[in-house]
Amino acid sequence: MVITPSRAYVNRATTWLFQWCRHPLAGANRAFTKRWQVERPGKFPSMSQAGVYSAVTHYLKTVDALKSDADGKAVIAKMKELPTDDPLFGKGYACFFRKYHELPH
Repeated sequence: MVITPSRAYVNRATTWLFQWCRHPLAGANRAFTKRWQVERPGKFPSMSQAGVYSAVTHYLKTVDALKSDADGKAVIAKMKELPTDDPLFGKGYACFFRKYHELPH
């Protein structure tokens, strides 16, 4: 049997560890990890899980600013208007429902 690259990754789980070493936001990232581990002892959040936390936090800030979530178009417009600066990923900019950041040096 020949193992092709696509076949080799079929049952492989890939995670991108949430970075917290030698990073400008390391203190906030460690604090988030400690809060995470209260309910999940010994486990570490992935980059995807931290990203979901960041996105939900931005959504909740938006709803708080609008005092309502009834109008979806208004929520999206306000999300684009509000700064996306957060403690886990820092300042970024939103474009096409994605958030971009400059990579630390």
